[in-house]
Amino acid sequence: MLRVLTALTLSTLVAIPQVTRANNETAPLSLSQAIQIARRENPNARIALQQIESAEALLRQSRAAHLPRFDLAVSYRWTDQPAVAFASILNTESFSPTLNFNDVPSVDNLNLSGQMQLSLYAGGADQAKRRAAAFGVQASKAQRQAVELGLTFEVIRAYIQVARSWHLLQAAESAVASYRNNAKVADARHRGGTLLKTDLLDVGVRLARAEHDLIRATHGLKLARQALGLLLGGRAVSPGAIRELPQLSPPRSKTIDARPELHASDARVKQLERVKRAQQAGYLPQVQLVGQVDFDHGFRRESSGFSYLVGLVGRWNIFSGLATREQVRQAAIGISQAAEQKRKQQLVLQYQLARAQSAFEQAKPRLTLAQRAITQAEQSAALTRARFAQGLAISSQLIDSETALTAARVQLVEAQADQTLAIAMLYHSTGSDPLAALKHSEEAK
Repeated sequence: MLRVLTALTLSTLVAIPQVTRANNETAPLSLSQAIQIARRENPNARIALQQIESAEALLRQSRAAHLPRFDLAVSYRWTDQPAVAFASILNTESFSPTLNFNDVPSVDNLNLSGQMQLSLYAGGADQAKRRAAAFGVQASKAQRQAVELGLTFEVIRAYIQVARSWHLLQAAESAVASYRNNAKVADARHRGGTLLKTDLLDVGVRLARAEHDLIRATHGLKLARQALGLLLGGRAVSPGAIRELPQLSPPRSKTIDARPELHASDARVKQLERVKRAQQAGYLPQVQLVGQVDFDHGFRRESSGFSYLVGLVGRWNIFSGLATREQVRQAAIGISQAAEQKRKQQLVLQYQLARAQSAFEQAKPRLTLAQRAITQAEQSAALTRARFAQGLAISSQLIDSETALTAARVQLVEAQADQTLAIAMLYHSTGSDPLAALKHSEEAK
């Protein structure tokens, strides 16, 4: 009895990993899950996030110009140079009336110094740089959103391609099964003397072509899964993970106003305008508040002293060799280029929206026609098979009906995939995020 229980336990433990492995291989992968994985794991998404972090770091750097700067310095000197030695004697408060100015003794000085600088006025450059950095953050965030939406569209397209390839594989398998059955019927009729040898060979040739198409469909599905896996950051997509085409409802937006690319372009233009303002500050004076505290100690004279300094420092660049003027001019050219780039982008995005709307308008009637065609093709193929088995149809009629059925199945899959892809194009071209709609549709199932 103990041996039986031990054997059952061991067999159960061995079977558990196999069941788990099988479940992992066939675990379904929804489109919303694929999009979320891509947004986390795809290198482009991570790069976009790092660009935001870099822009925020620049913003924090620009804010430092409005805060005081403190520095600490320490030095130790030993000298008999009259000017330096006399200054050290004064700083350490060890001056004596008996000091011989013509023969100043060697002195040492340990100096601890604390310095402070605060920009009071920089011609508006500090404020302009801070605003430019803030617009840079806005542009980076908008660009990240554009990357996410673009990545989402690519994931949807790759996901549709996997589902399409799976359905095409099913159609190819059905065609092979039909032709194998027809080959058996044709062989039986040939043996019975009711079918010519040429007709039997025609059916065999068509079976070989169907098997060739099955091989291509199998490898097409494999490549489609690999392409989707690359978008998911290198994650493997199991063969049975995706079988159904996703369902999407069209977005509400009909314009390109929500496209993040346009928001990023607006922020870039405003950023360059602030950069130009910062360059123009070179024509204006600058004022700084400075302060300094020193502690000096002489070990040879055993004396110490404290001192401080507070004051204002003003600077005004009267002539810079025309460098400031050219910097302002360069900034103005950059603004013009950014504005033209934005206008070009608007034209491209408008064309993308027009293409998406045209594709969506074509998809619905094509799907209706494909659904009608598959019904007719299935009925025609069933009747032709029956007539062929009874000797009332020739092999060419059978081949034509089977070819028409396979083509109708492929056409239906293509029409369904194209309709979903057209809706995805509408989401992308209007700047709408389909993730919430996908989750709602998947939960409704």
